[in-house]
Amino acid sequence: MVKLKEYFRHLSREHPSRVISKLAVGDVIQRSSNQFYKIDDIGLDEKFGEITDDVSAYKKIYNYFKSNKDDVTNLFENTDDNSTIPFSKVVKGKKGVCLEKAIIGQMNFQRRKKESFVISGFLTVNDLCEKHAFNVVLEDAGAYLHDISNPSRNPSTGKKIPYIIPIENIEGNFKKISVPKKLSQNRVYSIF
Repeated sequence: MVKLKEYFRHLSREHPSRVISKLAVGDVIQRSSNQFYKIDDIGLDEKFGEITDDVSAYKKIYNYFKSNKDDVTNLFENTDDNSTIPFSKVVKGKKGVCLEKAIIGQMNFQRRKKESFVISGFLTVNDLCEKHAFNVVLEDAGAYLHDISNPSRNPSTGKKIPYIIPIENIEGNFKKISVPKKLSQNRVYSIF
């Protein structure tokens, strides 16, 4: 497991815009080719109340943002330079999809002193590949993928449950993140 942890640390040094290891005030994160967020408050996760574990963090962040990609894009209209907005505007407007949820997740992991990353990569489901952001959290027991935008469903009840899955390996040129097949739900996460 040490190899896997070191590999994520290495990727964050080699590809800091794809594998973000730490957020700080003043950081600029690319949302799309011409849209960026400027981190203006590193404590925005505190808006969700006290969060002491990964499952409650996941649920609070997932339930807070009620929007789609168009809602998020509209936040950039009528801004001074129409390309960079303060990230606090996203939280205040409760507008967010995968990247926004991953950023808030990262803020919470940092506050709780967990080594973690925002991954700006891809998600493939049923041969449909889309840009997607998610988190990787390094724990003593291993590395875990947190997809705050896409919960699982309990097969018995149909109830949404957090998609927090152990990572087994990173493979190939596209840096496919391998998770246990029985937990994958036919999802394929990759960094490139």
